[in-house]
This record gives sequence, C-alpha cells and structure tokens, in this order.
Amino acid sequence: MFGIVAVITFAPLNAPAEEAVYRGYALSRLSGIWPRSLAIAACSVVFGLQHAFFAPTVDAMIVYVVAFTVWGIGSSLIAQKQKRLMPIAIAHFVVNLMTSSPAVIFPALQVAGVIPA
Repeated sequence: MFGIVAVITFAPLNAPAEEAVYRGYALSRLSGIWPRSLAIAACSVVFGLQHAFFAPTVDAMIVYVVAFTVWGIGSSLIAQKQKRLMPIAIAHFVVNLMTSSPAVIFPALQVAGVIPA
C-alpha cells in the first residue's frame, strides 16, 4: 500500500516542485547575477547532489550525482532556450513515473502469481 501511495504522489508532485525550484526560481535568480554558465553549473550540481541519496550504494552515489547533474544541465539549457518549464516538468514526471512504478508493479505481479515471489 505504501508503494502505491508513494508512486501516485511522488511522480506528479516531485517533478513540478523540483523544476520550479531549480530551473524556475534558482536558475532565473542566479542567471541575473552570475554568468549564465556558472548559474547553470551551480543549479545542476546542487540538483545532482540532492539525488545522491537515492543511490542504493555509496559507489552508486557518484554515478547518481553525475547523471543528475547532466540531467540538470540539459534541463537548464532547454528551459532557458524555451523560456518554459512545462516541457521539462513533463519529461521529469515521465522519468519519475517510469523509475518509481516498478516498486508497485513487481510486488503486484508477485501477489497475483504472474511472476514468482
């Protein structure tokens, strides 16, 4: 039950919240006082560091930080070019949904006897 609640709330709430904070608020504020590349780098690195704690192991934390920092750079460039957050928020939502839904789908398939427990 907790998994269902987590997936149903995480994907739709996390994506717009993070995009509003990192690409909407922080990037727009920092871009006004710092060079564009430094503002993008700062927001992206903090975004990457925030996601380190989702990693299953300490070694994986490095991979997560790098991967989410790269996601942050790409998202920042797109958001600044388009001057819109919605496309990035939708992409973020889809990624969250695809990465969090197995926590519900696999146990449900096990309970239903479709896959072995």
